[in-house]
Amino acid sequence: MDELEKIKIYAQMLLEVVNQAEKKRYEEKAASSAAEEQKMLIDFSGVCVCSKPRSDGRYCGYYTYKGAKRYVYGKTVDEVKLKIEHFLKYGIPPKKKREKAPQKKKATPTVSEWLTKWAELYKAPNLKPKTMLGLRGCIKVIGAAIGERQLGDLSTEDLQEFLLGIESARMRDLCRGYLQQAFRKAYLRGLIPRDPCEGLELKKHRNGHRCALTREQQGAFLTAAENVALRPLLVFLLGTGLRVGEALALTYADVDFAEQTVSVSKNVVFIDGKRIEQETPKSAAGVRVVPVPSEALRLLGEPRQGKELVFPVSYSGVHSCLRRMSAALGFTVTAHLLRHTYATRLEEAGVSPKMKQYLMGHASLEMTQNVYTDVQPEYIKENAGRILSAFDNCLTTKTTENALGTH
Repeated sequence: MDELEKIKIYAQMLLEVVNQAEKKRYEEKAASSAAEEQKMLIDFSGVCVCSKPRSDGRYCGYYTYKGAKRYVYGKTVDEVKLKIEHFLKYGIPPKKKREKAPQKKKATPTVSEWLTKWAELYKAPNLKPKTMLGLRGCIKVIGAAIGERQLGDLSTEDLQEFLLGIESARMRDLCRGYLQQAFRKAYLRGLIPRDPCEGLELKKHRNGHRCALTREQQGAFLTAAENVALRPLLVFLLGTGLRVGEALALTYADVDFAEQTVSVSKNVVFIDGKRIEQETPKSAAGVRVVPVPSEALRLLGEPRQGKELVFPVSYSGVHSCLRRMSAALGFTVTAHLLRHTYATRLEEAGVSPKMKQYLMGHASLEMTQNVYTDVQPEYIKENAGRILSAFDNCLTTKTTENALGTH
């Protein structure tokens, strides 16, 4: 066989291989087209429905709207077709609005829980022990009535009814003041949406005026004190006007026997029988130097060691002594009343208001003049001549005309 024949045979074999490969590729393409046609039951521009279900069992299709595919799903092929047909006829269906799940209301602490936390966190670091004792007493009263209520559930009416139900006017005022502070802090912290105390309407309690001892009563008191063991303290309180806590905190280092003065710079309170020293008086104005009358100084005796207490006695001892004396005298005498009497005697002696304010250790002049100072009948009688003389020569027409003529 020559070379030409061999080439013809090889060429024919190669052509058959190519034909078979082309036939196979065509058959595969035809099979693929048939499968695709079977899969897409609806297949025209922008719309199609798949004949096979998804992995979750649902059937899928889509349509094109404003250049974006929007997929629809159904339990059957027919359901998907109907949804797409509905779109083709009536347009895109409106989106269903999702209902927002109701927000859970944040739980607020109870009234007792918040008041306790507020008192310990915000008030205890700044208040003196005796004031904190009073605050805790108010919290007990509040807790017994509304302590279990949620802080955010209380209305202005709830607080108004609670406060009106407190018989003691003084306790009502204290509870109202502390509730206003506590609820204001809760509002600022975001614990409650509004402050229910803002709408409260309650008449403020005013303490009854305490009249100072008259001069006659003062004399009777001093006579009765001569036979009392606490005479030095009682005369000292009357002669200096110190608060009883300020007097009980004094040491001999505070008394200047040569200058006849006492330096007031501290205070003492008794809580549950325990003596608690305070480094400052009731207020900043309480730091002062007060003259001591000779008799009060004499009753203190000889100077002693600086840190030794001048009056080593407790509140209860002073109160018991004055209670017994009051029963014997027939009129009430308290340590605070002696302070009122001191202020009144200063007024009668012509001491200026600002000097009285300083000696009393008051932060405001109004407290000194309107609360602690009395104008007593015998003082008016003694000064009647001076008062009348101021007008004797200026209330007649003739005198007035003469006065005008001289000008």
